[in-house]
Amino acid sequence: MRLLLFDIDGTLIESGGAGRAALAGAAAAELGLTGLAGVAFAGRSDRAIIQDVLALADVEPTPAAVDRLAAAYLARLPGTLSSHRGRILGGVVELLDALRESPAALGLATGNLRRGAELKLRHYGLWERFPAGGFGDHSPERPAIVTEAIRALAAARGVEPSPARAVVIGDTPHDVTAGRAAGARVLAVATGRHAEEDLRESGADLVLPDLTDPAAVLDFLGA
Repeated sequence: MRLLLFDIDGTLIESGGAGRAALAGAAAAELGLTGLAGVAFAGRSDRAIIQDVLALADVEPTPAAVDRLAAAYLARLPGTLSSHRGRILGGVVELLDALRESPAALGLATGNLRRGAELKLRHYGLWERFPAGGFGDHSPERPAIVTEAIRALAAARGVEPSPARAVVIGDTPHDVTAGRAAGARVLAVATGRHAEEDLRESGADLVLPDLTDPAAVLDFLGA
């Protein structure tokens, strides 16, 4: 059984900047920051991003400080999801429907905090598709998140947590390198901010422009 581990932002959905807006609001309220200039978001875990925001405000990123800012972010996220125009990316629903008929387990490998992932995917009607995964709560490091995702999804489906069975599907070089470091194969899609050539150079096993061709994904999974 294949363990298919999907990234969220830029792979399954585009939230229209709702996550960044929620964190910016939290940083303004909790830390007095007027912006998040210089903080990198794409492909990184929420915990790593929050640590950078605390550093921007000259606040030591203690576990308590990280948790406090994370809670403020999560409290604002439902509102920004409603106020920002986002979408499910092209081909995603059709691919997930097609995978229901395949011998594969669907999970998540995302830098989002688990509650943030749930809020985002529930907003777009996708949360119930994924019974388990690895999230940004587990570690600020993406390879550790993928390793946890493999373990959690394998446990949910009652199979051995073998990285050889896992495929990470994501849109950034961070997704690619994390998947490879965890021993998984990687399918990268250029639906985020990175070009196909960048994703190939980062070591993806297959790069597609998007997920609108389910047959190409199914062929790769059968290889």
